[in-house]
Amino acid sequence: MIYFYSDPHFYHENIIRLAGRPFDGIQQMDHRLVELYNDMVTDSDEVYFLGDLAFHRRRIRQGTLTPRDVNKVIKKLKGRKHLIAGNHDSWFLESPDFDRGLFLSIGQEERLEADGRTLILLHDPAPFLPDPETGEAPQRSLGPGEMLIYGHVHNNLPEEPPVPSCCVCVEVTSYSPVSLEAVLRGEAGWQSPS
Repeated sequence: MIYFYSDPHFYHENIIRLAGRPFDGIQQMDHRLVELYNDMVTDSDEVYFLGDLAFHRRRIRQGTLTPRDVNKVIKKLKGRKHLIAGNHDSWFLESPDFDRGLFLSIGQEERLEADGRTLILLHDPAPFLPDPETGEAPQRSLGPGEMLIYGHVHNNLPEEPPVPSCCVCVEVTSYSPVSLEAVLRGEAGWQSPS
């Protein structure tokens, strides 16, 4: 099976408050995220991570959160993994201590063909959204048969989402990965009306 998973923000204590996550602290959150993920995914499944794997600004500056910590949490997660980098991932991706071999691919965007559609996998949907300040048209648009799968927004969903699209941030997926089949059936994440 193929799964999508976005914005777990492992190690990021402030995300609990900022996104209203139902956890008492980062240890509980990180443990539960790993547990929910592994309850869904098997070692033979493919998982597309749509960015923002791990973050904690103060601990990164202090050196108490390192790319080796990211390696540890990724090794706990089942499946054959691909990473679409998010805005909070460069700190570990640029480090020689990060094990890039934990992912089959690492990039900014991916395209998958499924059920007669082209799925565009992207961390931030901004290029497909009108500019919130000027109202200018989106920089990009979806073509016939295309669908955008994205993260980044957590539970602050766009007022005018690209159509069709699906947000797979953990806050809108019950903190679990979502299957390709569920996305295509309109039963996963937060989906724009088609």
